[in-house]
Parts: sequence; C-alpha cells; structure tokens
Amino acid sequence: MQGLVTIAFLLLVIGFASLASYFSAKAGGKYMTQFYRFNSKLGRTIDYYFDVVFWQHEIGRSIRLYDDNKTITNKARQLLDDQVHEDQRLQVLSSKVKGLGTIVVNVGIGLMYAVIALAGYLHQISIGQVVAYVGYLSAVVTALGQFMGAYGRKDSALETISQYFEFTAFQKAGTQSQALKGQVKQMSPFATIVFDDVSFRYPGAAQDAISHVSFTLDSGVHMALVGKNGSGKSTLIKLLLRLEKPTSGRITMDGVDIATLPNYEAYFSCVFQKTVQYAVSLKENIMLNLPDDEGRLQQAIDFAGLTALVAKLPAGVDTSLTKYVDEEGVELSGGEAQKLCIARAWYRGAMINVMDDPTSALDPHAETEIFQKLSTLSKQQTALLVSHRMGFARDCDRILVLDHGRLVESGAHATLMSEKGQYFQLFSAQAGLYT
Repeated sequence: MQGLVTIAFLLLVIGFASLASYFSAKAGGKYMTQFYRFNSKLGRTIDYYFDVVFWQHEIGRSIRLYDDNKTITNKARQLLDDQVHEDQRLQVLSSKVKGLGTIVVNVGIGLMYAVIALAGYLHQISIGQVVAYVGYLSAVVTALGQFMGAYGRKDSALETISQYFEFTAFQKAGTQSQALKGQVKQMSPFATIVFDDVSFRYPGAAQDAISHVSFTLDSGVHMALVGKNGSGKSTLIKLLLRLEKPTSGRITMDGVDIATLPNYEAYFSCVFQKTVQYAVSLKENIMLNLPDDEGRLQQAIDFAGLTALVAKLPAGVDTSLTKYVDEEGVELSGGEAQKLCIARAWYRGAMINVMDDPTSALDPHAETEIFQKLSTLSKQQTALLVSHRMGFARDCDRILVLDHGRLVESGAHATLMSEKGQYFQLFSAQAGLYT
C-alpha cells in the first residue's frame, strides 16, 4: 500500500512539474511575443530617425531652419528611451515567469529525491534502487519539462519567423526578374483592362479610398485621371499596377483576373510624382535589370532632357548617384530626378505608360516639352495620366473624374465641358489663373 502511495505521489509531482514547465514557458512566451512585436516597432522607429530624419538632406534643412528648440531630436531621444525601457520590462517579466517555473520544477525534483531517500531509509528499496530511481525520475522530469516547455513556447518561437513565412509566400523575385529581363517588348498584346465594381479600403481606415469604380481601359487609348487631392487617383493607380489588392470587385486583362497573371508588371512603364534614385550609376538607374543597349540608353537620355546634365557629370553616365554609398556621388535636383525616372520609363518601352503627376518638379517650359514627348512616345501605346494640370488632360481620348473615391464623370474633354459638371469646374478654375 505504501508503495502505491509513493508511486502516486511521484506521478503527481512529475505531472505538476511538467505542467509548471508548460505554463511558465507559455506565460514567458507571451511576454516574449510582445517583446518581438515591440522590437519590430522599435526597429521601425530607429530606422525612421536614423535612416530618414537624420540622414535625408531635405529633412535636415527643415530641421535646421525650423527646429530651434531641438523638438525633433528630443522627441527621438524620448521615444527611444521609452521604448528601451519597455523592451527591458518585457524581458524582465519573461525571465521572472520562466524563473518561477524553474523553481517549481526544482522543488518537485527535490520532493522526489526526498521521497525516494525516505523509502531507502525505511528499507522499502535498496540503496542501488535509490540511485537508479533518482537517475530515471530526474531524466523523466527533465525530458517532460523540456517537452512541455517547448510546447508552451511555440507561439513566441513562431512569432520570430512569421515574417519569414510571409516573405516566402510571395512569388520568387528571381523568377519574375528573369522573365522581365530582355523580354519587355515580347509581352503578348492586350485588348482591354477592366475595373469591375472595384472598391479598396486601407487597413484601419473608416471609409473606402476607392468605392465601386467600373471602367474599361482599351489598348491604344490615352486616358486621364483627374480630381481633387484625396479623390483616389493614386490609389487607383496602385490597384492597376497590382501594388494593392481590391477589397471587393475585380480587375481583369482580357477577361483574366490580373491577380493570376504572371509577369503582369512587365506591361507597364511608370513615372511617379515621388522619384526614386538608387545608389548606383546613372546608367544603371535607367537600365535597371534590362539588357545593356548604349544606343537606346542615349535615346532615353536625350528624350528625357538629360543630355546637358550627363555632359557635365564627372564620369558621364557612369557617375554614381546619391552619397549613400559613394561619397563622390552626385545629388540630382528634383527636376533632374524626375527626368531620370522619365528616361527609365522610356528605356523600358512597355505597352502601357502610367504617369502619376510625372512633371510636378519641372518648370513650365520643361513640363510642356516632356508632355509633348510623352504624347509622341505613347502614340502607339496605351497611356494613363494623372495630373493636376488640366490642360494636359484635355488632349487625352478619355477623362475619368474621381471624387471621394467614386467615379463621377467620364468622357472626352468637349463632352465633359458641355455637361458643366465637376470637370468643367476644375478646368475653369485652373484656366482662370492664367487670364
């Protein structure tokens, strides 16, 4: 009878120690999950201040001119101090919980040793059995503790690699790059791109940025998107380029959902309002991953109006841009950077030209010249233009007018002017500035 009681007690202690390992690991893992998520936020904060605020020249000039009281610097210091303290707090909590679990397990092991030693003292088991039981039970408790602890920590462990799983869910970049390289002009012709009752809402937003929009972009058509700031023009472009997925509705190319089309991006040459310069040579900035074609490169430079600039650069087209990597690199002005992006789009030579306010940083003369060239470039191609310059929209085949994410008007310039709706008001208001 005493032997059964002893066995039952030992099993109870083993079970209790195992559960203690599980719950302490789970509780500690909960704090570590918060720790990992919080560190993502901490990393973003550090990256923002040290890679953006304290690095970019444009922001630096603004800070020197307006931030006499060092508000930005103090804010950065306070944020980092607060986050480091929170970081430490979570680690300490996790360590305390795990330490408590370890204490409970060790107390359980100590009780087992005491029970076995007592059984040996009372001559219920031999000295040899005492040694054997201690060894076996210690190994069992340790193994079960490690197993239950690992099971309790699984959520926090998965948290550390969740971003890796999300990343691997995307299409492999190498496949797409290889498909694009040297094949931009070999893409199959298309007939239409259709937005079918498309809506989109940004995460956390109270309302849709694009709401139930339907239209057709036919091959060879020049279409303009106009509307007030915040009307949804740039969001619609993101949806077209598959940079965002519709919340509802479908976007199709010749009846096929664009979400399923391989190498869909190869159909587009894009110029955005916000320019992008890579810390490589001007030549590489234009060609990117496309084959080296010196003749076409020169044509792209001439087309974009960069010829005079290239002639003045110390190493011509091989001059490095920005000073991020090369201290001898050249910083382009806003207008020059925009011309660079236009040259990049021309070199790509895709079927559809997307221009989201592409000349916002250019002077009126250069802007008019570029739009004339873009019109010539797109003559045999499809073009989608977003611009606040209503005069350029006038020359497009079709104009879409957006208001608060909805498509409110559609038609040619003459038709929309005769209807005296929102397009008429926008065009007349801007025309009045020049009279």
